[in-house]
Amino acid sequence: MYAIDTNILVYYANGDKGVMRFLLAEAEKNTPFFLATIAVVEFFSYPAITPDTRTAYGSLFAFCRIIPLDYTLSLKAAELRRGRRALKLGDSIIAATAIHTSSILLTRNIRDFKNIPGLKLRRI
Repeated sequence: MYAIDTNILVYYANGDKGVMRFLLAEAEKNTPFFLATIAVVEFFSYPAITPDTRTAYGSLFAFCRIIPLDYTLSLKAAELRRGRRALKLGDSIIAATAIHTSSILLTRNIRDFKNIPGLKLRRI
């Protein structure tokens, strides 16, 4: 199971072959993908996203289970952020989502998430 960081979505949208290969191979194996709602917000606010890209990503997101930000997840994100002021709000929610779903977080920004107890990371 994998949780997807926003930057992986951006690399995919930009045609990064390594990211595309990995995600497609895992999708073919029916590997569960989780996506924090904040990642959807961050991705679609990315300036290069066009209406066509938005439509195309509707099908990709169909393979993902979108995890809403509820009270329990909010508390976990706050706990992760407390004492780690360098951890951005969005990243704390994404990390909390990965921990909550017992998933490995796929990211290119390992340093943004290092030293978070219980968080498993994979750089692709």
